Formats: sequence, structure tokens, C-alpha cells
Amino acid sequence: DGSSPSMPSSPCSPRFGEERDLDVRPTGEVNLDMVKRHLRSLRDGDRVLRKHVQAEVSAMEEKLRAAQAACARAKPQAERERDEERRLRAMAVQLEDQLASASKRLTARNAEGRALRALAGSGDSVRETRKLLQEAYEEESRLLEDME
Repeated sequence: DGSSPSMPSSPCSPRFGEERDLDVRPTGEVNLDMVKRHLRSLRDGDRVLRKHVQAEVSAMEEKLRAAQAACARAKPQAERERDEERRLRAMAVQLEDQLASASKRLTARNAEGRALRALAGSGDSVRETRKLLQEAYEEESRLLEDME
């Protein structure tokens, strides 16, 4: 296993302090050149990481600017479309009201038409009555003329 009793070990935990590259002398002296190299390596790694993070941030900021610009360009069109949609909805409501009104008028006209057709069906008797009245009028007019 290689773990020391002073350092508990688990499969997920790193084993800090077990680096074999550090030259620590048993007397407690530290090799300063080794520590300098180690710190320079850390510094260089941090620089590389910082450059990478800065590049990522720059790319994300550029994407953000592009998205904001696209949003700004699309916003007026979206507002126009929303206004048009409202106008069309209002027009649809008006047309539905007109349709309902026209439907009511048509129903009334159909009822009137049925009533007129019913009267027209009895039109023969009306015509006959008219004819009789016309003949009576003409006869009465002749009689009056004859009397004069």
C-alpha cells in the first residue's frame, strides 16, 4: 500500500507528502535548489493556467457580446411581431363579432323568407281575390259612367 501510519489513505484521497522527488535530508535540511525549482514549476504552471483561463474568459466574453448584439437586433422585430399579433387578435375578435351578428341577421332573413314563401303558396287565392276585386271595381266604374 505504501501509506504511512500518520497519513490515513482512501482510494479517493490524494497522497500528499509522498512525493519522491523532493530531496529532504534526514537531518531536517531542505535542499533549497530543489524547493526553488519546485516553486518555479508551480509559478509556470499557474501562468499557463492563467493564460488558459484568460483565453476562455475572452472567448466567453466575445460570445456574450455576440449574443447581446443578436438580442439587440432581434428585439425590435420581436416587438413588431408581438404588436402585429395583438392587432390580429383584436381583428379576429371583431370578425367573430361580425360573423355572429351576420349569422343572427341571416337567421332572421331565413325566417322572413319562410313566411313569405308560405304566403306565396297561398298566392293563388290572393290572386283570385284581387282579380275578383279588380273586376268588381271595373264593373262599378262602368255603372257609374253609365249613370252619368
